Amino acid sequence: MNRLVLKHQIRSLLMSAVLIIMSGQPAVSASDAGRTACDFLRIGTGARAAGMGGAYTAISSGASASFWNPSGLADIDGGEIALGHFAWYQDTRLEHGTIAFSLGHRAGLAISATYLGYGKIAGYSSSGQATGNISANDYSGAMSLGYSVSDFLSVGITGKFIGQRLDDVSATTYALDLGIRLIKDRWAVGMVVANIGPDIVFEVEKGNLPTTTRIGLSGFPVDQLLVSVELERGRFGELVWHNGIDYCLSEQYHLRMGHRHRPSEPDDDLASGLTFGVGVELRGYSFDYAFTREASASNENLHRFSLTIRFGQ
Repeated sequence: MNRLVLKHQIRSLLMSAVLIIMSGQPAVSASDAGRTACDFLRIGTGARAAGMGGAYTAISSGASASFWNPSGLADIDGGEIALGHFAWYQDTRLEHGTIAFSLGHRAGLAISATYLGYGKIAGYSSSGQATGNISANDYSGAMSLGYSVSDFLSVGITGKFIGQRLDDVSATTYALDLGIRLIKDRWAVGMVVANIGPDIVFEVEKGNLPTTTRIGLSGFPVDQLLVSVELERGRFGELVWHNGIDYCLSEQYHLRMGHRHRPSEPDDDLASGLTFGVGVELRGYSFDYAFTREASASNENLHRFSLTIRFGQ
């Protein structure tokens, strides 16, 4: 086994571990394991969305739309800065930042960046000899545009530059997200096809991007109560159901709950897919926190934080 192939396998194991940690369950079905690269692109941003179980494609607006559905940028008022953070042991961390602003009453633009660092990793040669610590990270930069075609229809597009690095081996590629959202009275339907692009190539190794289709429905059945349901299907992965609720108190405080379910996973029980969250809005600032309980695939409870700053409104 040559050194390059060994590093590629190390990266695949790292990314699988992170996705298991984030979701509490394997990221792809056994028959499809290892068939995609750049799986960090599937890790949702924002603690509000995480607290609602990732059922966010039909809800997203403002800065969060840069990841979930770029069509949601069409109705941004003024501007927003969104910052997100997630950390796990051994220095593994995910950082995300977005700035979004209005281009008029029909359009909005966002620029975003994501960084996933794995910290220091013990390196070994193909013969098992220690070679010292190595570093690994994944990153992406994106620009998103949303446009309102009419009072009830908006469309959006995101262009991404994607990179991965493991020690002295690196690779880059690019991808597109295409989104649409329909709004009628108190309800919205959203659809996104994410990560459309060419394979990423590490000299002699290459991998498919995690192209994913998400379709969601959200709405307010009663005042102050937002509900959402979403279906996700990866090109090389399994089917995932997302459900979430957000109850707003005094137009300022939020209580959230969500659930993810993978029908193809026999061990995917109710408890393992539960998520919880809270949020507070105060004078142009929103602070959100999400909690995912300890699951069978992870021995750690997960905590995510995000901050949104609004301006020019």
